[in-house]
Amino acid sequence: MGNNSSKPETHSWASRAQRYVWSFPSRHKLPIGYPRHPGICDTKHRPRPPPPPPVTKPKPKPNANSTLILPFPPTQSDASRAQTLELSIQARVADELKKLAEKEVASLRAAQETISAEASSPGGTTPDLKGPSRFAVSKEVEALRAKLEERRNVKQVPEAVQDARSEVVRCLRENDRRPLDCWQEVERFKEEVKEMERGWVEKVIS
Repeated sequence: MGNNSSKPETHSWASRAQRYVWSFPSRHKLPIGYPRHPGICDTKHRPRPPPPPPVTKPKPKPNANSTLILPFPPTQSDASRAQTLELSIQARVADELKKLAEKEVASLRAAQETISAEASSPGGTTPDLKGPSRFAVSKEVEALRAKLEERRNVKQVPEAVQDARSEVVRCLRENDRRPLDCWQEVERFKEEVKEMERGWVEKVIS
């Protein structure tokens, strides 16, 4: 009796549990595989947030001083600076010689015009016994012209001018960063050039 009574109790308990499950309302039943909390537990069905917009870095503004900074030109060597200085001095001497030649041509032209005016004047036909004759004046003009042509062909400058030019070159080489310190040498060179011009004029006129 004891064994027969225990079995029905176990069967009755299982039957009651099954009936309780069956009696659960159908609206609370969820399909198989459906998550109970889709927003929390199931990451597969969670909506993904939209991707962030692309970040564009602003371009750096150009610096106003960047356009003003330029690389320094390469410094010239001593040989190139000396050559440039030598060429500039030669150009200065050639310019002074050209000016001197132009002055001599102008003085010669003025002398020729004076002689022509005296010859064409009414009293020019009668030779003046006290003054030089027309032949002597013409001969003097020809001599001046020959001296002028001779001076044009002369390329050698006096030794004083060459020494002054050498002093200017030497000073500028030693003071390449401070060329204003050579003002005395430059003034001496100018004075020597002027003296050379005066000497040439005196030789042409004499």
